[in-house]
Amino acid sequence: MMKKKIIVIVTMFIVLGWTYPMYGQKTQGTDEPVTISADRLDVYEGKNLVVFSGNVDASQKGIHMTSDTLKVYYQDNDSAGKTRAVVKGGKVDRIVAKGNVVVVQAEKRMTGDEAVYYYDEEKIVVTGKTKIQEGKNIITGGTITFFIDEKKGTVECSNNARVKATIYPKNKVQEGNESLR
Repeated sequence: MMKKKIIVIVTMFIVLGWTYPMYGQKTQGTDEPVTISADRLDVYEGKNLVVFSGNVDASQKGIHMTSDTLKVYYQDNDSAGKTRAVVKGGKVDRIVAKGNVVVVQAEKRMTGDEAVYYYDEEKIVVTGKTKIQEGKNIITGGTITFFIDEKKGTVECSNNARVKATIYPKNKVQEGNESLR
């Protein structure tokens, strides 16, 4: 039982230590620009929607994400110029990345079939064939949910599947010897 608690604590430290700086940038007040490139950009007036498709590549402040498509949904604040959100950076409702989603920050990597970031809720949900990897440490499951403000995350499976975490403890003797070199 104690071993299980330690694994859960270590797992959540790895997961949240990685995602909080990545997705918590709104609360940190970053003014860093987001750079997005894709094969195509479509703006849908009246739907408050911008769609990037084909080899989508997005980055901001050390975080890099790729996907097949990326949809940015804006809140409806101005009925006169709904596409102003694209030019003036309107308030985002949610961002949906689909198809071969990969998010990388330093040595941390998260993959899935779909990722949805809910802006006001400060929550990201990753579904499909999900996996989080940092070095040799790997967590796999069906749905990964991060509650950014609460610094809490869950990994859940359905249909009798199970969450799997493989954590490699650091060798303190080896670390001590390396610091002497």
